[in-house]
Amino acid sequence: MARLLWTPHSRHSFWGAISQGARIPSLIENNVIALGTSPFSIPTKIVGSADVDSEKSLSKELGYRYSANSWNMALSLFHTKAIDAIAIAPNFANSVISFNFVSNAELITYGGEAVIKWQLFEQLTTELGYSFTSYKYDLVSGTKAVIGYDSYLRQIISKINYSITADHSIFALYRIEDGDAYGTDSYSVLDLTWNWLISPVVALSLSGNNLLYSKHLEYNNTSETYTVATYIEPSYLAKITLKF
Repeated sequence: MARLLWTPHSRHSFWGAISQGARIPSLIENNVIALGTSPFSIPTKIVGSADVDSEKSLSKELGYRYSANSWNMALSLFHTKAIDAIAIAPNFANSVISFNFVSNAELITYGGEAVIKWQLFEQLTTELGYSFTSYKYDLVSGTKAVIGYDSYLRQIISKINYSITADHSIFALYRIEDGDAYGTDSYSVLDLTWNWLISPVVALSLSGNNLLYSKHLEYNNTSETYTVATYIEPSYLAKITLKF
């Protein structure tokens, strides 16, 4: 990994990074055969291979930050190219469908993020952010991706932290997610937290997360290997902190 930071002015900062990574194949991808049955009652099997290579990726990042007295802004862009990405090659022989792991796909991931933080006055701090991510596969004919597919994901996040008094404060986070990367519909999330500094050594906080729905779906790529749909329900937490 290589990183570069340039600050031509006290309020302006530019940065960049280049990094290389590798994902080692799992035991399943190397040599495990899992037997099952397709929805049409046809025997199926997932076949690993010792010829599966490590997935190698090269990531590039660029960013800019502006800082003022009461607010600051940050912008960032990224681009990652992965080669030898894992894929599956379906094959039908002897009345059995086999899904063979191969490492001949390429995946391009790119996107960006913008965040603005603004302290309107001493007791109130706000933050607004937007992010976008795109996933593009280059697959060999006759194969399909194991995890993910050509898709995108967009998020808008807003945060508010307000100090009511010296001992009491509230924090709110509101998030909107839109895109088909996880196979879900668009949804929004609201988290609320109240903090009470009872004394210099004792603090109490009450939190409620995912308050807008009884439950919502955050992951539904059930066509992927060994994955299940994930539902998120509201949750509540009371916490007491003691400092010694």
